[in-house]
Parts: sequence; structure tokens; C-alpha cells
Amino acid sequence: MKRLTSIIGMLFALIGFTTPVYAWGPAIHAYIGKRMGEKGMLGANVVYGQMAGDVFNLMYDTPIEQMLHLYHVTHGLTEQGLDTVLPVLDLAETKREKAVALGFVAHNNVNGADVYAHGNPYNDPERYVIAKALQLSEVLASRLALLGGGIADDMLLEVSHVFVEFAADLLIRQYDRAIGARMIVAAISRNRGFPNLLVKAYAENFADSFGFTHDEAASIIIAEEAKFRRLAIRYGMIMQYSNRKAQTELAGLLAEIAPRLMEGYGLDVPSAMLLPIIQFGIGEAFELCKDDLLPEVENTIEAIKAIDWHNR
Repeated sequence: MKRLTSIIGMLFALIGFTTPVYAWGPAIHAYIGKRMGEKGMLGANVVYGQMAGDVFNLMYDTPIEQMLHLYHVTHGLTEQGLDTVLPVLDLAETKREKAVALGFVAHNNVNGADVYAHGNPYNDPERYVIAKALQLSEVLASRLALLGGGIADDMLLEVSHVFVEFAADLLIRQYDRAIGARMIVAAISRNRGFPNLLVKAYAENFADSFGFTHDEAASIIIAEEAKFRRLAIRYGMIMQYSNRKAQTELAGLLAEIAPRLMEGYGLDVPSAMLLPIIQFGIGEAFELCKDDLLPEVENTIEAIKAIDWHNR
């Protein structure tokens, strides 16, 4: 039993430290993007841009320092704040480029969608996702205690944070049954110039920070955007399943991604060991969020729509 509980504790910890957690998940961001006012293909591009604020969150083929660098600059989590986010919109030229860039910049963690999920500074207990993650961490801590184990509170909070985001994505389908299809359409139809906007905004600083050539930095950025786009399509497909199957598939997706991120630390943990933990965590988070998620998302949307992004 002691060995079992130590393994469970390790798995909780590994889920938490391997990547920057999302604030809102992809489906919530798609829902927010849909409500930002644009229609048709312009609207689809806003949706994709709003999701793509997290384009560099899963860079499991590169050192974590590179992932954290791009995560921070795309979310405004640096001393420069929005100055590292807004260039994507400033550099956009065509209507579709401006639409996808609008969604992207409105995702940020200074005054965009993410700040209403977990605050700035990060982990504000008054913000929705963090408040729910704190509640969930108590549930998970109790379960670990029953098994005779436990992990550090901050790590447990990060794990709970991930589970809350995934549960919120499952719940938002109750208010937009077409959200999965919207995600797929948005990813398929995103403006072809968007990867180059990311290159223009971030390649030079990325190259200077890690000793790359500009072309090498650009290649990494373009490859990560392509990977994210494929993931958005897959995620949208999961969002179209029945409730039970969607929850199962979403847990499976996280269990699949986590070991690939862990490989960067020289760790080999099979997905099968992670899956029961993830399924339990998402299920508990679903129950915690099911009665009050929508008002919080609506408040986020109204706050974002009140900002004149083109004339900051």
C-alpha cells in the first residue's frame, strides 16, 4: 500500500509540473471568441485566435525553458506586460489577420480572458478557476489521505487547476451544443497568415534568448502552431461526443499528453497509470462547477467586449 500511495502522489505531482496550466480551456476560449461580435469567417478566425493564445503551452519536443519563455510573452506575464502581446494585432494587415489576432490578444493574462480565470498575480483565490481548484484540492487531498499519502499543497492546486479547466470545457457544451464544430471550423479556416504573425512578433526575441538563428526560431514557432491547430481539431471532435464519451476521451487526451511532457525530465510514466486519477479529478471538478460556471464566463465576455482592442 505504501508503494501504491507514493506512486499516486508522484503521478499527481507530475501532471502538475510538466506544463503551464491553462486558465480557461480551449472550449471555453472558443465560446468566448464566438461571442466577441464577428460573424462568418471573421468570427471563426476570432475563435481560433482566442484558443491560440495557448499555442505554446504543449511544447513537449523542446526544453521547458523555451516553452515557458513563449508562454510568458504570449500571455503578458513579463515586465513588459501587454507590450509582448499586442504586436500580433498591430502587425496584422488583412481583415482575417486582424480577426485572428484580435482573438489572440484578447486571451492574455493582463486584461484578457485568462485574468478572469486565475488573476494577475497568478493564483488569485477570488478568481473562478482558482477558487474551484482550491475546493477540488481539498477533495483530492482527502482521497490521498485515505490512501495514506499526500503531496505539497501548491502542487495539488496546480493539478486541481488542470482538472477544473477540463471540466469547464465539458460543461460549456450545455450552453452551446455546436462548440465542438465551431472549434473544428475555426482551426480549419484560420487565416494562413497567422503563423507568420507569430513569427514577426516573437521569433527575434526567441532567437536572441536561446541562441537560435531567426530561421530556427521561426521554424519552431510555425511547427508549434501547426501542432496546436491539429490538437484544436481533435479537441473539437471530442466536444461533439456524448457526455460520457467526451469525458472519457478528454481524460484520455490528458493522459496521453502528460507522459510526452514528462519525457523531457527523463521520466517514463505510462498513460494507463495516469488515466484513473485524471478521470476521478475531472469528474469531481465537473460537480463543483456545474451550477455556477456560465455566469462567470458571461462576466468574462462582457469585460473583454468592453475593451477597444484596436485603440488601446
